[in-house]
Amino acid sequence: MKEVKELDNALDHAETDPVTRLLNTRALIDGITRRLSDPEKKYALFLIDLDNFKTISDVFGHAIGDRILRSIADRIVEAASWNDLAGRVGDDGFVLFAGLDSDEGNADIIAQKICDAISSVKIRAEFGESDVTGSVGIALAPCDGTDYDALVAKAGQSISEAGKNGKNPYVF
Repeated sequence: MKEVKELDNALDHAETDPVTRLLNTRALIDGITRRLSDPEKKYALFLIDLDNFKTISDVFGHAIGDRILRSIADRIVEAASWNDLAGRVGDDGFVLFAGLDSDEGNADIIAQKICDAISSVKIRAEFGESDVTGSVGIALAPCDGTDYDALVAKAGQSISEAGKNGKNPYVF
């Protein structure tokens, strides 16, 4: 029993981002790849990029930066369904991979929940308070791509468009 628990803990550490407790990039890619192997299913990949996070972390400190990342991660999980995949990619990037009922399904509703989640996080420090903002790019599978790289590339293009539309927007 002890060895099984130790193996479970080791696997958890190998697949989990230590700051946010979400899936790390490798585990996220593996999970998405497995789900995309069923061509009959529809999915949305939400690429979430926080604005100016390096500056926030430098100004308010890395401990507060980590707390912000955990808060964002918790809120992304709240916006997700129980069977969606959520992970951290890069320093200030996140991915939510969600199943859809149809081509676009409820992707816009999920995207709005993510935007609301980001805007609900506030930075509070002894010398001030600030809002956290970000952008969400959305790619739909299979129409925008059938693998992780293609979906992230499409969602990345959408983030560029979203950034032109102000703070906390989402774009397909």
